[in-house]
Amino acid sequence: MKKKLIMALAFLLLACNSKDLIVEKNTKKLILVELTKHYSNNLFIVKDKDSISMIIKKINKANRDPAIFIADYKIVIYYRDNSTRTILCNSKRINIDGITYNLNESLRTIIVHSLP
Repeated sequence: MKKKLIMALAFLLLACNSKDLIVEKNTKKLILVELTKHYSNNLFIVKDKDSISMIIKKINKANRDPAIFIADYKIVIYYRDNSTRTILCNSKRINIDGITYNLNESLRTIIVHSLP
């Protein structure tokens, strides 16, 4: 019984460990793309390291929110090793690897405040 309790507590501690949703290290650029039925349109291309850092920090503060939504935008993050990471978004929700999160402020506000 004690072993099961210890294992359950260990599992809870590991599950509560906060990890960043998006890795900020070695980012090259970030592109916000508007999604519509007929075409995709690049809205912003961010190459400034401080702006990218601010956007990623705001994304990493998002809270998990089990919801289904239709994406209006996608953010594509390009890394120096030529890998990419895509995040589906609408105004206040994001989807990373199939898990939905709720942003503390709207995506538009985050992007506008991050620009120099």
